[in-house]
Amino acid sequence: MRAMTVRNPGSADALGSEVEGRVAIPAVLFEAKAGSRSAGDHAIDGEAGFPVLVHDLSCDGFSIKAVQGLGMGADILIDLPGAGLRAARVGGDVHGLSRCRFSEPLPPALLPRILAASGGRGGGPLPEPHVRKWPRAVRILLPLGLALMLWAAVLSYLR
Repeated sequence: MRAMTVRNPGSADALGSEVEGRVAIPAVLFEAKAGSRSAGDHAIDGEAGFPVLVHDLSCDGFSIKAVQGLGMGADILIDLPGAGLRAARVGGDVHGLSRCRFSEPLPPALLPRILAASGGRGGGPLPEPHVRKWPRAVRILLPLGLALMLWAAVLSYLR
C-alpha cells in the first residue's frame, strides 16, 4: 500500500485520477432532506445509506468516487468514523471524483480522530499484512497428492 495523503480538495494535485494510490476512509453517504442546512437538522429514520470511500479529506471538504444520481449542488450527509454525521454539498465531478464541501468546516483537531477511527495512519505507508506460509513439505505434497487423486478419479472413471 502507499502512503496516506490528506489534501485540500481545491488543490490542483488533488484532482489527479490515481485514487487507488491514496488511503480511503470508509463512510456512509445519505441523501439530505430539502430545506436543512446542518447535520443536526436531519433525521435519518432508518434510511439506508450508501457505503463510499472518502479521499482527499480536509477541514473544508472531501472527494468520493462519483456516485450516479449525485449532481452538482446536491445536498448530502456523510457519516464519517469518529466524526459522526456531517452535512455537505456536491460541487461537481472531476476525473471520476465528486468534489464535496462541508456545510460547516471540520475542526482541525477532528482530522486525526477520523483517521484513527478509520484505521488509517497519516504520514507513512501502511504495513504489509503478515502472511504465514505453510510448511515446505505441505506446499510440495499437497499439489502432488491432489494430482494423484485426480488421476485416480480419471482412471476409475475410464474402467
